[in-house]
Amino acid sequence: STRQYVLSSSASTATPSATAGSQIVATVWIDGSGRLIQYTYSPTGDGTWVTATYSNWGESVTVQAPPANEVNVLQGAM
Repeated sequence: STRQYVLSSSASTATPSATAGSQIVATVWIDGSGRLIQYTYSPTGDGTWVTATYSNWGESVTVQAPPANEVNVLQGAM
């Protein structure tokens, strides 16, 4: 069965770019085999959310980097 964990930390200790007093919140979902299947977090604590979903563990993949003009840097969040 899938387990869900909700994590919360003071922004002042979690990342130097977050504002003091805000909360960094993350939620992770782990499948019955202990594998991460989804990760959702607010990198700045301002209501902006990032979600990554993982599936098809153990299958072969082919990855191609996107062209440079399609890549952006999320400023101040890391």
